[in-house]
Amino acid sequence: MDALIAQLLHLAVAWTGYSEPASVPVVQVVSAEQMPCPCMGFFGYSMQIQGYGATIELPARLLLREDVDLSKPYGSSILLHELVHALQAQQGPAQYGSTLWQRREHEAYQVQFRFLRASGVALSGRSGMARRE
Repeated sequence: MDALIAQLLHLAVAWTGYSEPASVPVVQVVSAEQMPCPCMGFFGYSMQIQGYGATIELPARLLLREDVDLSKPYGSSILLHELVHALQAQQGPAQYGSTLWQRREHEAYQVQFRFLRASGVALSGRSGMARRE
């Protein structure tokens, strides 16, 4: 997983222009019950895709649900999305639901969708969410 994290972190830095972090974020796999953030519900997405990843303060610690398959593009895109949040966190905190938080969430999704398109994954619907494999 370290090689994948390094590759995705490199993409996140290249595609966002943020500085590389002083240390690579720690990725922790957790159960659905342990996932703390129902953030995607804020955007009205279905519960089926809610809470697959979360980024916790600096130094960045990323949580991924245990059912995220990092061997597939969709799973890797979730990790990439959270890595973007880790880079954003270097700029300071953003209160949940604030305009800054929404801009950061939008940016993370744009990077995620760019990765999925580059990986050949079909995006569907108004939100551009990928169909799960």
